[in-house]
Amino acid sequence: MATGIARCFNSGDFKLTLIGREGASFTKAKEKLKDQANLTFETDFESCRDADLVIESIVEDIDIKKAMLEAVSNYTPDNAIVATNTSTLSVAELSKFYKRPELFIGMHFFVPAHIMKLVEIIVHDTIDAGISHKIQELLNFIGKTTVVCKDSVGFIVNRIFCALLNEALSLYEKGVASKEDIDLALKTGLNHPMGPFELMDLIGLDTVKTSADSFYRQLKTDAWKTPDVINVMVKRGELGRKTKKGFYAY
Repeated sequence: MATGIARCFNSGDFKLTLIGREGASFTKAKEKLKDQANLTFETDFESCRDADLVIESIVEDIDIKKAMLEAVSNYTPDNAIVATNTSTLSVAELSKFYKRPELFIGMHFFVPAHIMKLVEIIVHDTIDAGISHKIQELLNFIGKTTVVCKDSVGFIVNRIFCALLNEALSLYEKGVASKEDIDLALKTGLNHPMGPFELMDLIGLDTVKTSADSFYRQLKTDAWKTPDVINVMVKRGELGRKTKKGFYAY
């Protein structure tokens, strides 16, 4: 996701820094983005001292995000806007971990970020009124379509999308239809570019599980309980395209 977001700003008009931890994924990101002339790579937050905008795009774990946002607060200028790319966590809650909550906003990109047009802008009660407008202008400038949503579980797309996934998984688990036929039905009947099982494999079933678990913790109703089939597949390490096996083999 972070590499996709970096590609969205692939223009000489922006000076970009991608901050990550040394390891295989960071090395892979450097390789993917090696032709992006306006981008540098760092492993600490020093480069945030000159930042106008910081976009956080790390694992969907509130404790890990808390630690990162508190660390970033020690480096960013007082007027820097910080955005989270969370897809399931409360933006209002995350804003408490940044030194200036009124400059904190949700900027939810979709996979793959450099191809998908939509970005959800998530606002909360204490945000400065002009920040969402600035972010909307910036995203429109780089060719994105934006929608504004109040802070709520799952925002717009994932709230509807996760309900759809749960129903698709329920039909599959009950033997009502095969995954292939469910995918085909939604692609041809609703004109979706991918079926739900194809899309879950693309996203990664571990990510799907993390999101589903987060929804269930916040909404606390059985309708949002993580389907057993997802728990079993994640435990087996069948995570989709990235492991070559999920609902389909690759």
